[in-house]
Amino acid sequence: AEEARLQAEAEAAEAARLQAEAEAAEEARLQAEAEAAEEARLQAEAEAAEEARLQAEVEAEEQKRLASAALAADNNEADLKVAIADTDVTDRAKQAAAAEASRIAALARQMREYERVRDRELKILSGLSLRLRFLPGSATISKATQRALDGMFDLLYLYSDVPILVSLATNESDGSAADNVLSRDRGRAIASYLIQRGLEKKRFRIRIESGNDLPEGTHRVRVSAEDISQ
Repeated sequence: AEEARLQAEAEAAEAARLQAEAEAAEEARLQAEAEAAEEARLQAEAEAAEEARLQAEVEAEEQKRLASAALAADNNEADLKVAIADTDVTDRAKQAAAAEASRIAALARQMREYERVRDRELKILSGLSLRLRFLPGSATISKATQRALDGMFDLLYLYSDVPILVSLATNESDGSAADNVLSRDRGRAIASYLIQRGLEKKRFRIRIESGNDLPEGTHRVRVSAEDISQ
């Protein structure tokens, strides 16, 4: 009875921790969506400013054309009009350049903030990786591992621009070759599960590491957002 009570308490604590992590992931998702909406709004405003700048340039070119046509009728009057038009074009060009610089700076700030939030949220993958466990000699995904992968999916789906690296090491058999095959099968099982949930296959890379540093009969699995080619 005492063992059952302790088991129930452990399961309740684990459920509470998973719920807290899920709520944190949901909050991160909502925050990222809000930031994405704000970025879209800034992009729309920037496009409107760019359109206005192009229209101003067209109008300036038209003014210069009209001034050139007037030159044939009255050189003195035309010179004055050209000078006025050139001054106006210069002012418009300066204003357009300032607006463009401001737009680029705003976008750069938005991108830096997005990357900061993204990198902070993706650190959750490290903790979730500790719960990716397989039975000895098996590449079958357990219910507990599925729950951990579901938590990873929410983050990886939200940040669809990051690559996904699945690193595995195994020390469960007499030969490293057999361990490497088992690690490969486990990595493919993890990638297949997340792909079936909705992630793109091209984002995944699987890296097999040596398990010589692991205690005998154990393995290590780590899912991270990084590019193996770098």
